[in-house]
Amino acid sequence: AVKTEQKTKAVATDPQAGEKSAVAFAKNQVATTATATASSKNIATEANDSFNKAAKADQTSAAKVKEAKKALVKANDNLSAAKRNGSSNLVDKKKVESLSAKVSTAKEVLDASKVQATSAKAGLANAGKVLSAAETKSTNAVNAQTSAKQLVLKAEQNLSQSQKNSQDQANNAAEAKKVAQSKVRELSRKQAKEQEKKEQEAKKVAQKKAQEKAKKEEAAKKVAQEKAKKAEKARKVEEKKAQKNAKKKAVAEKKAKEEAAKIKATEVKREKEAKAKQAEKIKIQNEKKQQQIALSEKKVKELKKSKSSVESAEKKDASSKKSVDGKLKAEQEALAKLKKTSK
Repeated sequence: AVKTEQKTKAVATDPQAGEKSAVAFAKNQVATTATATASSKNIATEANDSFNKAAKADQTSAAKVKEAKKALVKANDNLSAAKRNGSSNLVDKKKVESLSAKVSTAKEVLDASKVQATSAKAGLANAGKVLSAAETKSTNAVNAQTSAKQLVLKAEQNLSQSQKNSQDQANNAAEAKKVAQSKVRELSRKQAKEQEKKEQEAKKVAQKKAQEKAKKEEAAKKVAQEKAKKAEKARKVEEKKAQKNAKKKAVAEKKAKEEAAKIKATEVKREKEAKAKQAEKIKIQNEKKQQQIALSEKKVKELKKSKSSVESAEKKDASSKKSVDGKLKAEQEALAKLKKTSK
């Protein structure tokens, strides 16, 4: 499959493949017709030789007939003379008989010659037909060979023309390529010149803009310097004002601090006094609570003691016991509350 594909590609890439194939076919036809022509020419030569032989035989037989006719005429003349001039003697009779025999022989020879002549004419006619057929076949073979040669010539001319056309196309393509390349180079040169011109113009415009920008920046710089001077002057004025205000503020702050210190000292003093009073109050309250706790503890002890007395006294009733329990519990809760608040 690969070989077939490669062969196909090789044929496809040859632009004169068809013309070359036609030339090869035509040359093959020439070779084939050449063989047929040679064979037909040999046959024609042989037929011509046979015809010549038949013609010669015809001429020979015709000459023999002519000679036989002459011999017959002469024999008849001699016989007639012998009969006319002869006598009845034996010699003359034998002479007449001999001449009569010669006349008969001459007639036989003439008849045989005529038969040979007829056969020779028939052979000549047949040889003529064979020669005509052979010559016709040879002529046809020569014509076929001529046609094949013309076909070769035509195929070679077509191949040559195709090769010339291909070469012309290649030359035209090469020339077109050169022209195209020349146009491209010319266009490139023009584009390069136009590009250079544009770049120079752009450069000039950029330089002009840069100069204008520089002028504007210089003017803006001067304006900025003027503004800076004015701002510096204003800053100095403001700085002096600020210094004056700062001094005033410092004095005011100092006074305010002094006043605040006085107020704070007063507040601290008052706070200390309030704390002292509060501490004294708490101390008194604690002392009172301690007294209450001591009193409550004393009551608890007494109640516990009373409870023990009640429990030991079998004569006491349940209501008395319950009353003592209630009082003890209430006193214990009050004592716990006092201890908790005293902490």
